[in-house]
Amino acid sequence: MKSSYQEAQDEFDELTKHLSPEERMQMKTEMIRLQKEMVMKEPWLIANWPRKDREKFLQRYTDEEQQIMFARIDLEYQHIQDKKKGFG
Repeated sequence: MKSSYQEAQDEFDELTKHLSPEERMQMKTEMIRLQKEMVMKEPWLIANWPRKDREKFLQRYTDEEQQIMFARIDLEYQHIQDKKKGFG
């Protein structure tokens, strides 16, 4: 059985088989940039990742960026709690 990472790599290989190696690298670089930006804005997206993978991924961010993400998570959690109480 393939891991989700291998499945994702296989899918990427299939989708980019018509690209040159340089174009594939540009595509991968852009995808990494977009993933980092998306997680910065919505850090709860990685909440269910395995701890080791999550910690490795978070190393891409500065300490300040990580603090911002943790604050966003806290705000989102508080918003959920407030909605449950009928304040939203």
